[in-house]
Amino acid sequence: MREINQVRQILMNEMGLTRESIRDLTVEIVTTEVAKHVNYLLSSGQIEMMVSKTINDLARENRWDTNSLRSIVLNAAKLQIGEFIKENLVIKGV
Repeated sequence: MREINQVRQILMNEMGLTRESIRDLTVEIVTTEVAKHVNYLLSSGQIEMMVSKTINDLARENRWDTNSLRSIVLNAAKLQIGEFIKENLVIKGV
């Protein structure tokens, strides 16, 4: 937290940026980086592999029938994508 405050002080005091402009820049950087990573995951097939594995594991563990498949797929996708982004997203320059 101390490092973040130091960076914020430099941006505000020495570069003359406002809190709002820092916030806007941060949103822009985060949005760009998340888009890059999600596009990579989609193009490399990693999302499909993660979702497929989770569906198979959940179906085996809970003996679900095909009527529950849509719900399983949606939940698996949300869980896996969220976990992957938390573990792998590194935002540089913020």
